[in-house]
Amino acid sequence: MSTSSVGMSGPPVEPFSLDFYQDPHPTYAWLREHRPVHPMQFAGVRVWLLTRYADVRAVFNDPRMSVNQETANADFLAAGLDYGSGTEMVQALLFKDPPDHTRIRALASKVFTPRRIAGWQDTVERISNQLLDELDPHQKIELQDAYCYRLPIMVIGEVLGMPRDDHRKLRQWMDPLVGLSREEALAGTKSMMNYVRDIITAKRTDPADDVISALIAARDGDQKLTEDELVGNVFGLVSAGFETTASLIGNALLALLDHPGQLRLLQEDPALMDRAVEELLRYDGPTATTIFRFPREDVRIGGSVIPAGEPILMALGAANRDPEVFSDPDTLDVRRDDNPHISFGRGIHHCLGAALARLEGKIALRTLLRRYPDIGLAVSRQQIRYKSALIVRGLEELPVVLRPTP
Repeated sequence: MSTSSVGMSGPPVEPFSLDFYQDPHPTYAWLREHRPVHPMQFAGVRVWLLTRYADVRAVFNDPRMSVNQETANADFLAAGLDYGSGTEMVQALLFKDPPDHTRIRALASKVFTPRRIAGWQDTVERISNQLLDELDPHQKIELQDAYCYRLPIMVIGEVLGMPRDDHRKLRQWMDPLVGLSREEALAGTKSMMNYVRDIITAKRTDPADDVISALIAARDGDQKLTEDELVGNVFGLVSAGFETTASLIGNALLALLDHPGQLRLLQEDPALMDRAVEELLRYDGPTATTIFRFPREDVRIGGSVIPAGEPILMALGAANRDPEVFSDPDTLDVRRDDNPHISFGRGIHHCLGAALARLEGKIALRTLLRRYPDIGLAVSRQQIRYKSALIVRGLEELPVVLRPTP
């Protein structure tokens, strides 16, 4: 997908060009200052990119904004940007407005209680240690695959109640979803939907103490999830609980390796981990942009009028470094206290699994750094590459040495 040229007076590199993905922050800084509501061509469609914290937060809370792709204009739909159209994915919370969103969220919230999430701590710790046990500390390790990805897919598979032998299949189906190939993404989506439907059918007959069984059983008076809503939302939980958490862990470790002084602070005072994870989410979080929003009517944002139905992208990576909100925003500070980052969204669409993602991030980093305090990159920093993905910001690979050779 390409964007139109913004000319010599534009940002250092074009948004969503290949170079942009490797370091978007100079472009974000230019846009925040000069063009915070930025109209651009994306796949032949005019898209509005928001980069200021205040604007992003306002859109999150604006009832005139819809996530339902059926409210998009004709250009968006004709370009095939309506992701998941024709599948149960459109039944996921992510693509629902009130009142459907309100009803589904209330039912899902009965499952994702603080008590249930806290009970998953032992599961995350066990899997973290198990994965690290399997690594040879004297060999170069591609950690993004061996640990950052495998941990969240095994955790979400286990808490949902999916057979352990199927965890690798989940990864194969989900990987194409973050790329820019609509055909591959749709194929992965359909395969995953068929699998989820089969699992739900099995759980109806033989329920267990897991999230899928709990979602099937969730009731609010006479309200319950329909079959398509169950399928769509289980799919949403897998996709949200896998790719972004994997990228959180990888991005966080790389940021700490880039800032050895901050890594040392965290190692000397493990009590900083809570604040450190929040700062790592802010500094280089796993969610680069939100899904598209569509105004139900013409709206004015930052001096620009955005017509009804035109797609809006909110750049969370830009908003989280807005100097109007964060002091020294380009500085990683694991002791940062006042940190209202918006990596998990705001308002009614605040991430349902945020507490689980935080739990996995803390345990993954704590376990890894405790067992391998001298971990380092196995390649030059310039060789590390980020995926070319619109929504997720994550590493292609993270080659490391766990225990440097004396």
